[in-house]
Amino acid sequence: MTHIKLESISKSFGSNQILSDIKLDINAGECFAIVGSNGKGKTTLLRIIAGIVNPNQGDVLFDGISLKKNKAKIQKKIGYFPEKPNLYDNMNIKENLHFFASLKNLPKKQVEEEINTWTHQLQLLSDVDKKVSTLSQGAQYKVSFIRCLLGSPDVILLDEPNATIDNDTLLGLKKELVNLKKNGKTIVVISHQLSFIDKLADRIGFLQNQLRTILSSDELYNLNKRPLLEIDCEMIADDCLEELIKFHPDLQLNKDKTHLRIELKENNSNHNDFITKMIQMGVKVKQFHEVPITPEQLYKKVLTKA
Repeated sequence: MTHIKLESISKSFGSNQILSDIKLDINAGECFAIVGSNGKGKTTLLRIIAGIVNPNQGDVLFDGISLKKNKAKIQKKIGYFPEKPNLYDNMNIKENLHFFASLKNLPKKQVEEEINTWTHQLQLLSDVDKKVSTLSQGAQYKVSFIRCLLGSPDVILLDEPNATIDNDTLLGLKKELVNLKKNGKTIVVISHQLSFIDKLADRIGFLQNQLRTILSSDELYNLNKRPLLEIDCEMIADDCLEELIKFHPDLQLNKDKTHLRIELKENNSNHNDFITKMIQMGVKVKQFHEVPITPEQLYKKVLTKA
C-alpha cells in the first residue's frame, strides 16, 4: 500500500492560476475523491500526481519519495485512467494492451495472464481480436481501464470515469474499484458527480482551485440525510414571502412564486410548523412532499458553507 503526500502544490498556465497551495495526505489503501465543477483544477491536480504535469511549486511524495526526483521509478507503480480512452483504433484489444504494457517493460507472460483475467472479468474475452474502432464506447473505456491496471500498480488514478460512460459499464467499473480498494490499492478519483463516488470514496475533497474542505464519507452521508420539502401553492404575495423567508432563510422559490423548496433539519422532521405558517398567512397550499437531496445540490451546499 502506498501513502501519497501533496506538499504545497501550485500551478498556473500563464496568468491563469489553476491550483493554489494544495496540501493533502492520502492514506495508504484509501480511496480519495476530488470533486468540483469543471475548470477548477481537478484534472490538472491528478496529472500532477501522475507526474504528467509539473507543478510550479511543491512536490508529491510517494511513501516519502519525491516524485520530482524519482519520476521514472514512481510512475511504474501508478495506473492512470484518462478522461478519454486514447487507444489505437487500428489495433485490436490485445495489441493495444500489449503495446502499452511494453512501455512499462512488463514481462509478456505476466501481461498475457492479466489480459486474460481482466477481459474475462469485464466481459471482453470474446472481443480481444476486434479492432478498437469497432468497439462501443463502453467497451473502449473498459479496455482503457484494463490498460490502467496492467502490472498491478499500487496507485490508481482515475480522471472522470463517469463522464461519458453508459450506466452499466460505469457500475461494473465501480464494482471493480471497490474490490481493488479492498485489496489495498490507493485510489484517487476525480469527478463532478457525487453519485459516482458514493459508497466508493473514504474521504472527499472539494476543489475550487484550492482545497476548500475535506469530508469523510460518513460526514457527507449525514449531510445527505436531510431531505427537502417541496410545496406547490398559489402565487405568494410579496409581503407573505418576506415573512416566510424570515421563518426559513434558506427558502427557494420559482419565478412564478408557486413552488417552494426548503431543507428539513433531519429525516422525518416535523414540517407542520412551516405549512401551518403558510396557511395562517393566507397562502393556499395545493400539495407538499419530501424529496431526497441530489448529490449535485449537496455539492453546492458544501462549497457554500466551506
